[in-house]
Amino acid sequence: MLLRINTVQRLVASSRWVLGLVLTCAAAGAIAQAPNRITAPTQVEAVRAFERLQPWVRGFAVPDDAAADEFAGACVTLHWRGRVIGRGEAIGLGTATLPDATRLALDEARAALMPLPRPDADEALALRAGEIAISLELAGTPVPVEVGTYSELTATLSPGIDAIAVRIGDAGDVVFPLEMLRTRQQAGSAASRLVGALTGDAMLGLRQPAELAPAGVGFFRLATVAVAQQTPGGAAVPLLRGGRLVLLADTDARAIRDQARSTLGWLLRHAETGVYLPSNDSVLREADATQQAMVAFAIARAVGSPHRARWPSDDARPVAIHIVQGLADRASLPPAAAALGFAASELLGRPDLGASLREHLLIGVPDDRQRAIAAWGMAVAGESERARELIAELRSVEHAGQLIVHMPWLGWTEQILAGDGAIPNAVGLREMRRLIAGFQLTPADAGPENADLVGGIVFTSGPVPLPTWQSARPAAFLASMLRDPRLTEPTEVGDRLVDHAGLVRFLMQLAATQTEGHLYRDPASAAGGIRAATWDHSMPIEASALTLITLLETLDSLAELQADPPGPAD
Repeated sequence: MLLRINTVQRLVASSRWVLGLVLTCAAAGAIAQAPNRITAPTQVEAVRAFERLQPWVRGFAVPDDAAADEFAGACVTLHWRGRVIGRGEAIGLGTATLPDATRLALDEARAALMPLPRPDADEALALRAGEIAISLELAGTPVPVEVGTYSELTATLSPGIDAIAVRIGDAGDVVFPLEMLRTRQQAGSAASRLVGALTGDAMLGLRQPAELAPAGVGFFRLATVAVAQQTPGGAAVPLLRGGRLVLLADTDARAIRDQARSTLGWLLRHAETGVYLPSNDSVLREADATQQAMVAFAIARAVGSPHRARWPSDDARPVAIHIVQGLADRASLPPAAAALGFAASELLGRPDLGASLREHLLIGVPDDRQRAIAAWGMAVAGESERARELIAELRSVEHAGQLIVHMPWLGWTEQILAGDGAIPNAVGLREMRRLIAGFQLTPADAGPENADLVGGIVFTSGPVPLPTWQSARPAAFLASMLRDPRLTEPTEVGDRLVDHAGLVRFLMQLAATQTEGHLYRDPASAAGGIRAATWDHSMPIEASALTLITLLETLDSLAELQADPPGPAD
């Protein structure tokens, strides 16, 4: 006998969506006694289940006697013209989960596509059914999670892989990973919302798990596996945290050039965007002056690159000049923005714009956050003594690991000031690289379930201590170190290239491609952008700018080391 829980209304990321849940009585007992292990269905099982449900979606009906393999939970999401029109989630321990999740998703899709009755509704739905793309998530056995706070709950679950479920008495509800990815929810906040929705008391959802436990509120994690269509009617593509897996073998020079071209294209489309949200094709924040200047520098760096084969350089140069012109016309400018803008003007061969930006740079007083970029700008402008004054304090750190926050700007400043001579802080920079290598995730560290994180640097103390786009900051300078014999001796080039290849692999993993498009309103607009993390699909402009710079520096080093000659220019 099935106990069907009423469909509940939720407000997530300013969009209203409806989620249904089916919970079997047997499952309620099984959840309470679940073993302390997590197992997810296999990709083969997911593809087979997808093939089972696709005819149901195309026919816009699930047969009453529909059967499917036994799964603890299932989530079916239906996409139509870039938006989600139906989602059904079911949790249980029987063959009903897949059919029931599909029925719930189709009910929502029918209401979205046909909000008003019409005599030809069946024919119209049949036509539109062929335009629907399907995502499927399957879950393993629910495992109880005992934590004191929602922050601990977030840290316990694997973001983008684990579903979160809440049970209160005989009622329960669940949020699957793809929905959390789409709406930028962490597991803790999703669980809090579930508590509020199940009890009808939003304030109760604000109470911490430890406070709710005596009242019989239970929290559970479910490992999941996912597949999705990239286009309606296409094959089911296996997903890892909502996207594809970039292999180390896919990071050769040609692939790096292709990625650089794609990310440059994204920057040209979003040059004034501070943070882009591809899930609904919107701008979370506009870019400030420093962010715009960083974009201008990255684009200018690409325009002059000898590796720009088939790059949109004719379109890129005017964009960079437009940004620099806007910066030069400002009455005041932060030192970091002036530094980046001046460097861009030098690369673009526009000294007329650089004169104004140089004045801004020289009269500005950089704060601690901007000091490294300002020092680099001074060095580029030939103001060596002022640059040395600015970096003197940055060099005075307790250990070399603290230099990372000032990269790549501090490292480049050291190189410029040294000219052809020895780099005074070479020992500190080499030690910093050694420490970074120790914080890079290896395949052994990550395991197959977290293969998308391999190569990334873990140096955050946030709620999810996993690598993010911030790995691009040191990566840009590490790429430059490869071709500098003062920092990388010939005998160690091979080992350092191996370490750097892992970093490049991770940054390319963060790039949005067609595979991740099922999560986006406009996949073409998002293509090439660098995500904040593999589980956070927001796109900070600095992430794409610094990743592009890293890729270009990597190509320069490979070429100079004679590992790869430059590609043909336009």
